Amino acid sequence: MKRTLLHILTVLSAIAFLQACSVKDAFPDNGPTYYPDSSYYSSNYGGYDAGPDGSYTSVVTVKKDEEGKVYLLLAGELRLYPYGTVPYEHQYRAMTSVRQAAQPENGRAPVTVQWLEPIDDGIFTTDTSVQGADGIDLNTKSWITTSDDGYLTLHYSTQWGRHPVHHDFYLVAGTVPSEPYTLELRHNANGDLQEEEGEGIINFDINTLPDTGESTRIIHLKWINTRGEAEAADFGFKTRK
Repeated sequence: MKRTLLHILTVLSAIAFLQACSVKDAFPDNGPTYYPDSSYYSSNYGGYDAGPDGSYTSVVTVKKDEEGKVYLLLAGELRLYPYGTVPYEHQYRAMTSVRQAAQPENGRAPVTVQWLEPIDDGIFTTDTSVQGADGIDLNTKSWITTSDDGYLTLHYSTQWGRHPVHHDFYLVAGTVPSEPYTLELRHNANGDLQEEEGEGIINFDINTLPDTGESTRIIHLKWINTRGEAEAADFGFKTRK
């Protein structure tokens, strides 16, 4: 078990992430550059190896345990307990860089948080009338694109204006009534100019899908890319308890 949990940390690791200070991260001196409300930001992603100082960059859920202690849930199973304080008003998904302080034991590991930043939330809805026909490209091979703990987190790119406006992202269930796990990603650029490509990360809480019990079901995700072509990908989904 220890070897398995340590492997999870290693696989999800990435070295130094972005350059400028953040507008909303918890530790702005070392954090990446994001702009809130799904606005454009430019990025320079690192690799998949641990940083030279033993740090790891990963997508986590920030939660509270039964005793009210804040922890970071990695890959839906490993609890990372941070030294010091992590901002918490409610459960949320975040990108974080941590340094492991000890080997995982009983599904837990102490960590030092170097920076932590919330990921923008998209809108998960059963309203099939919502508008969103602008193209979006998903990096389905990115380690950032994950389905765990009842969330679907997507690493995407699309076209933005040099003075971008807010973009809306909807994940729509119910487009195929007989297939509740078929979802459609819709992107509404709200008239933003298509002047340059930019990357982003968007998160959806999909835990209100039909309960999977102890099983893992397959989500079939559909979207239209920036070339106007239909694309699809499958993800495993298990209801968050």
